Amino acid sequence: MSNQSTSHVAASTWRSFLVLTGFILIGMAAGNIISTAIAYFILSTANAHPIESLQALFITPEQVPYGWWLMMLLQGLTHIGTYLVPSILFVKWILKKDIQWFNFRPSPKRLSWLASILIAVSVMPLNSRIIEWNKNMKLPAFLSEVEIWMQQQELRLEQLTEFLVTFTGLPQLFVGLFVIGVIAAIGEEVLFRGIIQRLLTRAWANPHVAIWVAAVIFSTIHFQFYGFFPRVLLGALFGYIYYWTGNLSCAILAHFTNNALTVILYYMYNTGYISENIDKMEPASLGMCGISLLVTGALIYILRSGIERDKIIKLNNE
Repeated sequence: MSNQSTSHVAASTWRSFLVLTGFILIGMAAGNIISTAIAYFILSTANAHPIESLQALFITPEQVPYGWWLMMLLQGLTHIGTYLVPSILFVKWILKKDIQWFNFRPSPKRLSWLASILIAVSVMPLNSRIIEWNKNMKLPAFLSEVEIWMQQQELRLEQLTEFLVTFTGLPQLFVGLFVIGVIAAIGEEVLFRGIIQRLLTRAWANPHVAIWVAAVIFSTIHFQFYGFFPRVLLGALFGYIYYWTGNLSCAILAHFTNNALTVILYYMYNTGYISENIDKMEPASLGMCGISLLVTGALIYILRSGIERDKIIKLNNE
């Protein structure tokens, strides 16, 4: 590709990112407005002071009637408005593509789906070490004010997360799996892997740089600084799964598996099936991390080998 052609593609990509950002901001605003309006309507039927209750919902949701359910509703609709709807509209209206554009290879075999799920599970012990290291991260003294701000943001998000994961019954578990598992996995993979990673790959012609930059953006936008690096690792892993399989469903399945296992573990702790809160669990031992790394590597090898074998079979049949 000539320098002129490369610069044209890069310029086009950055223009696309500006448009995509506009779509996201509009979608975020619309999702917040719609979800807040629905929450207001529900509160008005159960409470004589819906405005006060709505304000309290964002500060002390545990004191508001149906607080957990309303916060889950807000989370789900805002997520759909911020990630999923803008992404689909961007692909259809701006890129002029249909939904199949997200998949640049034929539908994967069942082995690819299974390997993607197992990779998300096998990497968890290794990632637990990175989570622990990131939690204890200290910034240099001259960044102390930044660190204080980061800690305050983290505390606020931890309090909200702690409230949202208080699953005490099967209805809450299923809602949690749908909102935190299904909606989050689909919306985030469509945007960060399906669009951002692919646009960056087109602009730079280097899929590895695109995968890691998309993973950094994915982690940054969560605004959880003390979970930044483990989320980058997961984002890159989902990105490679997408790149190798060429099918977004594999990355979505891996993402869903990671989120769903977390939801289930919280449910098991809250209902007494396990005695230790996963937030307080010790990180995996170095030996377990080594096994995690080896198993994850083996699964990645199986995933890639299966894809390469399918390519050879296809070429021989043509």
